[in-house]
Amino acid sequence: MKESLNLVKGYRNMMNLTQEDVANKLGMTKQAYSLKENGKTPYNDKEKVILLNIFKRADPTLTIERLFF
Repeated sequence: MKESLNLVKGYRNMMNLTQEDVANKLGMTKQAYSLKENGKTPYNDKEKVILLNIFKRADPTLTIERLFF
């Protein structure tokens, strides 16, 4: 799980997105997103799909399995 959290943060940084940018796309506060990105609370399935779609712009070959498992 820790490795997948690093991938989420890595893709976010690679795309020059802030935690607030991603939080807005997920419909949550920056603080709530920060807890998820740091492994304090889990992403739900809907959030995983949204993140995958965001990050696929940078890596079209990215899969949900590679990003989260």
